Amino acid sequence: LTNSVGGVFNGQSGSLDISGDFTNSGTFTSSGFNINLEGNWNNTGTYTYFSGDNVTFDGAGVSTITGATDWYELTADKPGLTISSGAQNIHGILDLDQGTFISGGLVTLISDATSTGQMDNTNGATFSGDLTVQRRVAKSSQTFSSITSPVTGTTLATWQANGVLFSGFPTSDFPTFPFVNC
Repeated sequence: LTNSVGGVFNGQSGSLDISGDFTNSGTFTSSGFNINLEGNWNNTGTYTYFSGDNVTFDGAGVSTITGATDWYELTADKPGLTISSGAQNIHGILDLDQGTFISGGLVTLISDATSTGQMDNTNGATFSGDLTVQRRVAKSSQTFSSITSPVTGTTLATWQANGVLFSGFPTSDFPTFPFVNC
């Protein structure tokens, strides 16, 4: 499926099944439907998702995502999916059902006032590369917040290296502070 410069595609409800590649150099706006794609995704235009949309890469072989894209739900259900260029912002769910997902360090789980990105159970799939995880903490005044890591394998040292301060226990930034803050 090719959507050229200046084209606007307002999809129908239900799903769109593409057996080849998706190339968008125009404006592709979803009105609430899922896309199943066997080929590659090349987005040099504007893709606008509808909250709840799922783009599923399925079929045989390895697919490639090129070009910055905001996704609601991105599902990898094939032997391999590689991000080759462009920021990939997940506002809903990153769902890895099978194969190897290579992030290229370009994937961010977005957390803002309207959504909180998350990674679903990987079901035996493999994630390779860096993943940026945002967490929005909405506060109306200066208060303390409990923050935990949304992924496994993260250590206290990782949080400290990224500017989070801890106090009141050994190995914290301020071990003699009178109360525990972590």
